[in-house]
Amino acid sequence: MASDQIYGPITRSRLRRLAYYWGWAAFLSFVAFAFRIGPPVTPEGPGNEQIVQRIMLAGGGLAMLIAWRWEGPGGFLLTFAAIVLGVTAAVGFPPLEALLVTLVFLVPGLALLWAWSSRYSWPVGAVTGVIVTGGMVAGGVSAFDLHAHWFGPAHPQSDLVALPDSEVEWVWSGALSATSIRVNTQVAIEGASARLAVDTNEDFAAPLWSPPQSASEDSNRVVSFAVGDLEPDTAYHYAVEVDGSLDRVRAGQFRTPAASPYSFTFAMGACARTGSNGMVFDAIRELDPLFFLALGDFHYENIEVDKPDQFRDAYDTQLESPAQAALFRSTPVAYIWDDHDFGGNNSSAISPGAPAAGATYREYVPHYELVDGGDIPIYQAFTIGRVRFVMTDSRSERTPGTMLGRPQLAWLKAELAEAHETHALTVWVNSVPWIAGVSSGADHWGGYPEERQEIAEFIDENGLDRLVMVSGDAHMLAIDDGSNNIYGSGDPGFPILQAAALDRPGSVKGGPFSEGTFPGGGQFATMSVEDDGGDTIRVAWQGYDWELSEIVDLDLSFEVPATL
Repeated sequence: MASDQIYGPITRSRLRRLAYYWGWAAFLSFVAFAFRIGPPVTPEGPGNEQIVQRIMLAGGGLAMLIAWRWEGPGGFLLTFAAIVLGVTAAVGFPPLEALLVTLVFLVPGLALLWAWSSRYSWPVGAVTGVIVTGGMVAGGVSAFDLHAHWFGPAHPQSDLVALPDSEVEWVWSGALSATSIRVNTQVAIEGASARLAVDTNEDFAAPLWSPPQSASEDSNRVVSFAVGDLEPDTAYHYAVEVDGSLDRVRAGQFRTPAASPYSFTFAMGACARTGSNGMVFDAIRELDPLFFLALGDFHYENIEVDKPDQFRDAYDTQLESPAQAALFRSTPVAYIWDDHDFGGNNSSAISPGAPAAGATYREYVPHYELVDGGDIPIYQAFTIGRVRFVMTDSRSERTPGTMLGRPQLAWLKAELAEAHETHALTVWVNSVPWIAGVSSGADHWGGYPEERQEIAEFIDENGLDRLVMVSGDAHMLAIDDGSNNIYGSGDPGFPILQAAALDRPGSVKGGPFSEGTFPGGGQFATMSVEDDGGDTIRVAWQGYDWELSEIVDLDLSFEVPATL
């Protein structure tokens, strides 16, 4: 019996008309949405998915035109476009939310197919149903996989679990020197009195106490302790006392460096998804570095509103994730932001969230003394042994034509020149790739070739030959011995290390690099400095994965003047 006898012409006509109006309404609504807000994009910014979405959106409009005459082909095309749109929407939305995008176009597509197949015998409807069901299942699996790629872990997760609740939510340290450190903590109780105990013994039998402070709600109960009068080259334990009770659950430790000269190892990395509990943080902690240099993208919230609470929530999430929390309790940090933790993808000085980003950084991060007096920028410098670290902010002063802004650029030049006269080695901490071809508007130094040339010429003209650079942003490990860094005189320049991604999918940005490029997640690097005070200082760069398998390395040595 033909299905015509079940679904009459009037029913088919109504179904076709309903599908047609619904389809056009969905198409026009999504066109308006795409022009006003834009299609969903990955956390890393727009990519090929936008092109696919626009093609499928156009395909939806074409399907409606075809369906006016041929409802079967129009229905198949609209259904296909719906599934692909839903899959690509998963780069920005959870799969179940992306399903809603699919349904908006899928319902009229299925209605057209139903009206079309009802003209024929049941096998036609059955085959159509199998094809559509198979497409939906494949689309659903693809959507979950795509969302997991962009938002899920990029490597195996740590076995560490959250510590029991206590009077302290989280704690971390930074601004490390031979005689001082800063410890920041979030207290669980609003208005509680908190002070810090620091001792060489874990039992805190005779601690050094900081003055007490009140945990104010105005600062989200974050308290910052500056501790001085410490002994160089000494291991310390610290714990926070809250209302007279010493919290040992979230106690931490650190080692002060020796006064100059000093041999040490520090770890570095960039780009960790928000809430990451990856094994890479366990691996870093296992190496017991003197400190951890966070090269940007501390989180991936891409906050583009001037709301401090959103930035606070991002910090809280990272500092309470078990593997990260364990690392930050045991290892002081030196942290400079990049785009995703300062604002949105490729963010610059015009980021709407800049004031909140700066205020929250100063509130939450145990940073070194900042050069500028306002909330932003956050460039800073510090010394360990005979090594000077110069950290530049490549985001908050960025405008068309300048990466750093003229005040920061002048500061950078002065710092590099002075460090060359007073230190055996300078490490320029620069968050974005330096080696890259010229490309207008690019999110690396190739997008700012005049400023890069100015800096490179300054370095060459002043003979700053004891300089290395470490960078993040690109989701890869990569090392260049200087042979591809030819932006000043044209001769090989300073060596460069790229260290990422802690827990993001791999990608390549900039280059080429003499020692190779190794994209991937669950990666970090170390820099070991061997300095006995003689006329040579040696550096070893090593890039690792979460299993501490070495991926790339390079040994360097620099001749040091007898006057230093």
